[in-house]
Amino acid sequence: MKFTINTAEFSKVVLAATRILPSSSKNPVALFVKLDLTQNGLTVTTSNEEISQQTLIPFFKADKEIIRDYTVGSCLIEGRFLSEVVKRTECEEITFEVVDDSMMKIEAESAVYNTLILRAEEYYNLDFSLSGIKVDISGQDLLDAINQVSFAASVKNTRPTLMGVNIECNSTRLIFTATDGARLAKKEVMTDTEDVFNVTVPSKSLQEVAKSIEGEESVEVFANDKRVLFMFGNTIITTAFFAEAYPNVKNIIPRNFYYSLEVNSHDLLRALDKVGFISNDRDRIARLIMTENNIDVVSKSQRGENASDKLNLFRYVGDRLEISFNIDFVAQAVRALRSEDVLIQFIGEMKPFLIVDKNNPSIIQLITPIRTY
Repeated sequence: MKFTINTAEFSKVVLAATRILPSSSKNPVALFVKLDLTQNGLTVTTSNEEISQQTLIPFFKADKEIIRDYTVGSCLIEGRFLSEVVKRTECEEITFEVVDDSMMKIEAESAVYNTLILRAEEYYNLDFSLSGIKVDISGQDLLDAINQVSFAASVKNTRPTLMGVNIECNSTRLIFTATDGARLAKKEVMTDTEDVFNVTVPSKSLQEVAKSIEGEESVEVFANDKRVLFMFGNTIITTAFFAEAYPNVKNIIPRNFYYSLEVNSHDLLRALDKVGFISNDRDRIARLIMTENNIDVVSKSQRGENASDKLNLFRYVGDRLEISFNIDFVAQAVRALRSEDVLIQFIGEMKPFLIVDKNNPSIIQLITPIRTY
């Protein structure tokens, strides 16, 4: 196996591929990158056993030659070593050559590297075949859905399925939902398919997908009984999903409300930041005290310190209401809406409340209040 490749094109693929590799593993091949050079081009494959990625680098892009002076072949090269080499390579091209069955030489102008390699046959048996129900979605819509929902998934392993994002294909809609039991985020995206599926993908896997699809015009999503696959450009990312059924959260989203607060999102985030540092507990807590004429944001610490701030831009409808909540949950929900103004709808002091953009009903953020007395 031998080839000379454009450094910029190779570096872009390698750095994206090695991002998913674990820092350590009981399985040695988990730390390796598979390079497979065929008559179609160079395929770069990585996996951490939960998520796998494969990208084809063609010989030409438009009229630009990417790979030249090649001999086909395959090998496994240690991922951290490869990424460190390409980060330090400033010349236009870099040459790889397998000098025997266990050693590869890498040349980049005056720099020469030698590293041990493994046989490609020792790698995982990965399935990147395009099978299952297919849905086409714009890259930006998928990126928005992941970013606006995945943060609400649980980070604890007490109930594994809550560590995922549920993706439901329901006729002409893709519905993304995540919850950790104390909050919920939901985003709907319109599609042109009439197929139906329901899978729960690990939130970490989707966040890796989000890093890779930024700037992509479209993404093809395939779902079958074993995995979910995302294809864009020359890259395929595949991930397993949780076998356990996702909890039925459809009925926990309130439909009727007795109080509402329209507020400038920047004004609310500023107030939360001003008072939030006072609450030095593990869960930072603030309290909204709302009347038609005043909206106060207050916080206090266990040491007796307290802070308060007033909102300047708001419209409140309803009787006086006080409600306490996790500051970080509300701040993340508000930022996820990416709206200048948000609408917060309440039922009562200890009932879940919604944070929405009234001009974009496709996304909902639900927060459970905290009892502070």
